[in-house]
Amino acid sequence: MKLARAAVLVLVAVAALPGEAEEDEAPPEFVIQGATLDIRWAGATIQAPSIHWKWLHAPELDPRRLDAFACVNRMNENDSYFLLVSRKPVKPLDASGMDDFVNAIRSEGPGAGWVLAAPEHEPSDVPWPGSFRFRYRLTSASATAYLHAYAGRKTRAYLTFCFTLTPDEPPEFARFSRSLQVREEKKSALKGVLTGLALLVVVIGVVQWLRSR
Repeated sequence: MKLARAAVLVLVAVAALPGEAEEDEAPPEFVIQGATLDIRWAGATIQAPSIHWKWLHAPELDPRRLDAFACVNRMNENDSYFLLVSRKPVKPLDASGMDDFVNAIRSEGPGAGWVLAAPEHEPSDVPWPGSFRFRYRLTSASATAYLHAYAGRKTRAYLTFCFTLTPDEPPEFARFSRSLQVREEKKSALKGVLTGLALLVVVIGVVQWLRSR
């Protein structure tokens, strides 16, 4: 759990990093070209909503588990979309695995003073058929926040997510998630399973996100 909380601080703090990642400064594992993020080690690309958004990387996140990126609105930096990519292959997603997400979050808790309410998940064709859509509500004595997320699998797990202060999913978030494209990877033995780590990072991170507003 300490590792997850440390990852949260890095992931949420990425929006406050100085400057913008540029192609000539980026590690060879990924390239940023305008609105396009090309994650070369995963064979994946994703598009920012427009040229008015910028891509940022969280290099401090444990590279053995996940790679994380934030897409931040230049006009309003409170508007941020996130992408997590698992480093290891995972088993195909199913409803039972999604239930495990919810159970893991409930058992760990979203943080002191916060209550997880009305977790929802359903099959989705975003970013591609066989994926799942999530929505969770987190409440405290002073605020309510919502997590919107899409989880997909193409050998690896891909999770896009954002936070809002209203129950409505931003209309461009689905388009952002759908723009995720993954080139076919060579088949390999599945070495890992999709655990609740990514969603635990997201849920606990909402506390830090609200404090940054």
